[in-house]
Amino acid sequence: MKRLVSALFPCILLLLVLQAALQSGSSSAALQETELENRIWQLSVVLRGAEAEGSGCIYGYDTEKQTLVIVTAGHVLTDLQDGAEVLFADGTVLPVTSFLTAEECDLGYAYLACEKLTEEEKQRLEREAAQLFMKDKSGQVAAVTEGLSDEKKTDGKFREAVKVRESSSLQKNDVFHMPDRISTEERSLVTGYVVDPDRYLEEFGCEMVYADGSAVPGMSGSGMFDEEGNLIGILCGVTEQYELAGVPAENIRK
Repeated sequence: MKRLVSALFPCILLLLVLQAALQSGSSSAALQETELENRIWQLSVVLRGAEAEGSGCIYGYDTEKQTLVIVTAGHVLTDLQDGAEVLFADGTVLPVTSFLTAEECDLGYAYLACEKLTEEEKQRLEREAAQLFMKDKSGQVAAVTEGLSDEKKTDGKFREAVKVRESSSLQKNDVFHMPDRISTEERSLVTGYVVDPDRYLEEFGCEMVYADGSAVPGMSGSGMFDEEGNLIGILCGVTEQYELAGVPAENIRK
């Protein structure tokens, strides 16, 4: 494979949106086109900086730290540096309070923590988060977890907003979709096809989802979703030969 370039320069999304993402649960049938498009679009965000922008996906909520977690490509956060902000599907814009890039693969995490937001931003986050998260009998915040297994609820303090599909279940020619929130204001999905679900790519130093497809600058960090709306990867690179590479979604949990 020719050298992959990460030139894809590169709520809170009404967290109510995430509830919709969880509610279709364990259905094995492919989603209707409109439903799939809505789910992907609502979970997708744009990360913006002074001189660059990229894409990302709402991953979940840390109930202990009261922090919303956005997952993206590591190089997107490196390009944006400090002062980045997140644009949600409903038009809400909130600042990134901190970020982390993984040591392995091109994976990054942007955090929106309540305590580091202004009072107005904090109230907005808490108000919108209340749409998705409810308090249990002990007074602790619990997520609406319909359709999530105990394993996917992780340690009880973190709630995933998306269902992760591991690369071991992918096959050649499996279809996936990515949101293009950069080149058009209309809801637009780009379709790709898995070539190898677990190929070691020297450019990234790890196994990646290797696929055929196209993308525009700024789509780095986009979620790669299958026909059921499951997250299979995070887009990290593309070549002029329409080769795509994405970090397998299960790596996000690591």
